[in-house]
Amino acid sequence: MTHEALTEHNRLSGTARQRIAVATAPVLLALFMATTILPVSFEIVGLRLTPIRILLLLSFVPMLGWLFSGRAGKIILPDILIMFLCVWIFVTLLYHDGVSRLAFSGISAVELLGGYLLGRCLIRNVVDFKRLIRLHLICLMVMFPFATIEFLTGRQIWAEILDVFGDVVYRGESSRPRMGFDRVLGGFEHPILFGLFCSMAAANAVYVWRHKLFAAFSRLGFIVVITFMSLSSGALLSVMIQALLVVWDFIMKARWKLLMVLTAIAYVVVEMLSNRGPILIFIETMTFNSGTAWTRINQWEFGSAEVLRNPILGKGITSNWIRPAWMHSSSIDNYWLVVAFRHGLPAII
Repeated sequence: MTHEALTEHNRLSGTARQRIAVATAPVLLALFMATTILPVSFEIVGLRLTPIRILLLLSFVPMLGWLFSGRAGKIILPDILIMFLCVWIFVTLLYHDGVSRLAFSGISAVELLGGYLLGRCLIRNVVDFKRLIRLHLICLMVMFPFATIEFLTGRQIWAEILDVFGDVVYRGESSRPRMGFDRVLGGFEHPILFGLFCSMAAANAVYVWRHKLFAAFSRLGFIVVITFMSLSSGALLSVMIQALLVVWDFIMKARWKLLMVLTAIAYVVVEMLSNRGPILIFIETMTFNSGTAWTRINQWEFGSAEVLRNPILGKGITSNWIRPAWMHSSSIDNYWLVVAFRHGLPAII
């Protein structure tokens, strides 16, 4: 084969690979969103697998190859940092828990990096991002009738349908009713996670359809309703903040520095006029249950102290933490604090 023929062959092969990549991306993105809302799991060789974990395992090597081949652009600092984080998680779990947690360490790294790689490689432009938001809304619409039934009656139809395929999650003590309604789990392990998943679509939906205001705000209204079904103050607070930021953007034309200055002034004024401080006032006011709010304040206080006692390698996933006797639960309901507790401050950095 001549040099010219070889060059043309490589060019055509590259074009074919590019076409395959372009055709594959929407399918993988749709599978990712679909598997996110499937609350079913099963055990294989001692490893707990879910549909989304299986997808991430299968796509991990291809997406890694996609990244290093340059098809997702140049390697950037976040790529390096997320890979370092996965290695650090593996090292800290191996240090604290030994080879008994080797499989868990591996699946944790694949789950974290695999999810990152899907986003990094499949969402490369505005068209890809709009596709993601549309898929997100489709998932919410699929979940809506099941969520409504669960909200009004407590019956988890979605979980019952999938029960034949493996283990599913049913509501526990922490998912007890509020305001006379049942908190919706949907396709997740806890109402907080369901609410978080729903709330992430709020501002995104407005901006994707910003040139069609009726479409934008009707979708926002739908997202508010389905998020409310989680009866999670954190999720609802997220939607409220997003809505306020959208209104500010529309009225003030993205004058974000002014907003930051006004927020700082308001914080200082409340700090000076109150004996509780802005953070405590905010938590007590913006939660359904002030008791759980205080629990999380104490979790932060004693959990962060534990982090400072083990700042480099953390304490792993099987270690307990020092807390008052009246704090019976060992749960730490703060994702970033859990990361620091398990893997140390380098993981947070």
